[in-house]
Amino acid sequence: MSYQRLYYSREELARQAPARLSWPAVSIGFLCFFALVAPPGFITAINLYLLLLVGIVWAAGQRAVERPLVLVTLPFGLMMVIGLVLGAGADRYLYLKDAWYYSNPAVIIALGFVFGRLLGDSRRGLRAFILAGTLVALVHMVPFMLRPELLLRAATSIRAAAGTGYYATALAIIILLGWRGRWRESLGLHPVVGTVCLLLCTASFVLSFSRTMTLVVVVGALAMVGVFARREWLRIAALALVGVLAIVALQATVDTSSIDSRRSFIGKLARSFEEISVQDYSSAAQINSNWRGYETARGLDHWQEGAPAQWLLGSGFGAQVDLGRFQNLSNDPRAAVRFIPIFHNGYVYLLVKTGLVGVALYVAVLIWLYRVGRRTAANLPVDEAALEGRALQACAVVMLLSTWVVAGAFNKFDMFAFLMMIGFLLARRTVPANTGGRSPKGVR
Repeated sequence: MSYQRLYYSREELARQAPARLSWPAVSIGFLCFFALVAPPGFITAINLYLLLLVGIVWAAGQRAVERPLVLVTLPFGLMMVIGLVLGAGADRYLYLKDAWYYSNPAVIIALGFVFGRLLGDSRRGLRAFILAGTLVALVHMVPFMLRPELLLRAATSIRAAAGTGYYATALAIIILLGWRGRWRESLGLHPVVGTVCLLLCTASFVLSFSRTMTLVVVVGALAMVGVFARREWLRIAALALVGVLAIVALQATVDTSSIDSRRSFIGKLARSFEEISVQDYSSAAQINSNWRGYETARGLDHWQEGAPAQWLLGSGFGAQVDLGRFQNLSNDPRAAVRFIPIFHNGYVYLLVKTGLVGVALYVAVLIWLYRVGRRTAANLPVDEAALEGRALQACAVVMLLSTWVVAGAFNKFDMFAFLMMIGFLLARRTVPANTGGRSPKGVR
């Protein structure tokens, strides 16, 4: 006689449940892909529309305001207040543009958070990030498929012809490496599909010849193996020292002034510190070669020349910085400008617009996110909570570093996937304990 079990544990039910698509997961994949090919303003409008709709659905099942969502968006709100008040009367276009730059990260993170709450588990969301990154990688690879001879060119020529790659692909690589050996169980990906995704993403990453993306992938991979899980300050110091010594060694072996080195990826690596070195260069050739360092220097000069109140709170939205000369920042020789409102260096952008208070608020929210991830990052044996915690640490560190060179959270499209991933992981790592790790009233 055979007996049929009437009750199953929560873990058994989770293993038996089929991996089904859900509209929050589909929305994550859709947005991470189209954020890179559609106009930024259009994507922001879609984000706001979806945030309103899904926020209503999600909030209908809540009894109180979610504290983690408030804590992650409040700093951006405070920066918005400072910028709006102090920038009143500035050029309307620049004023509203800065308001959009400051609000955009909060909207994306909030949307990712709501999606994370609505999804009953992490598997479908993580898979959506991977598939979106793979699709973006495939788009980046199309020029190489159509014109294989591109592979024979120098790095700078390849980037000019095929593009500079996408950070959504870097995020997909980090997830795939972090969840290695668990693709079927934790991501719902067949090993063959996962391998294809990893190969496509890696090919796109390598052919992007991006120094910043290389740093992002390395930092993300280190975080996923637990480098930041415990005693991280000693490990971070050791890694930073190794990185500095590697760049110094490259500078000693590569002639950074030669034309060939400026066209190669190794040469660009060797010039990394030189390009971001903060100096008020005088010659046009030096300025063009080290633009990021020059614009940073001009931004710091603008901030330092202000009154003490401006040191603390900045000049507000719409403020511009005098470059001291007319500089051509586009392919149109007639479009040279003398005043600029935004910077590659996001910390200088924060200083100019919202001062030291803005920088402190931004760094504080990243440190808080890092600490949320750290709570479970050191779990042994390594479980899903540990991997999600490490991934949140990776996103926080990536945002902290990328803000220096590509504006980080204030980049209008590059870091979209990482911002949404932050919101998604924050929602998963702060699920109330009495729900058994699943979001209450999850929507499928």
